[in-house]
Amino acid sequence: MAIPFLLPLLFTAGSLAANTIGANKAASAMASVQNAERQRQKQMDEQAYAINDKSRDRFEDFEGKQGDKTSELADYFKGAATSEPTEAMTAAPQSDSNLVVASDAEAASAARARADDSAEKRAAFRSFGDLLGDFGRFGLRDAGELNMLRGFKRGSQSVLPMELEAAQQKGRGWMMLGDLLNVGAGITSPMALTASAPVDAWSGLRTVGSKVGGGGMFGGLSRLY
Repeated sequence: MAIPFLLPLLFTAGSLAANTIGANKAASAMASVQNAERQRQKQMDEQAYAINDKSRDRFEDFEGKQGDKTSELADYFKGAATSEPTEAMTAAPQSDSNLVVASDAEAASAARARADDSAEKRAAFRSFGDLLGDFGRFGLRDAGELNMLRGFKRGSQSVLPMELEAAQQKGRGWMMLGDLLNVGAGITSPMALTASAPVDAWSGLRTVGSKVGGGGMFGGLSRLY
């Protein structure tokens, strides 16, 4: 008599435990997926912030950077002037005269000075535009990296629902077991409830029949059982 009553309780307790384990596993997996997505989004946001900071920092100390660009261009132009003649020189016969040699050296030095001065002025004139051009190219590169990061963020968000759906299946096996145990509880509960019903019912009927003197329907039933 105890076993039929115990089975539904065991099935019900097992079903509750299995469903609880399955739900916890699914919730844990979904929390892990959401946490991983938050970490990815945070990492990409930090990369975007770093790119923006780098773009802003380029314009700090603009005068100093323009001076560096001027020096760079001046060196380039001076180097080009040494490899290419900057002034037309009239061919003159070689002479051993110290005056002629000194005059030629002085003329060459003056030409060199004029070429260097021209190179420096040209560099100063072009440095502003060249520096802004460099900033523009760097800005385009930064914009491309930011667009790429935005694409990655959207792509990561778009697959999140599928990842959550897959995580939700982590506890499916336990939940199926819980459903089966619940079915078992549903099957055994009526059997447990009716296990002693025939004996109790007929005992009641015999008692009623004896009280009415064994006549009528109850008396007939009491005589049969």
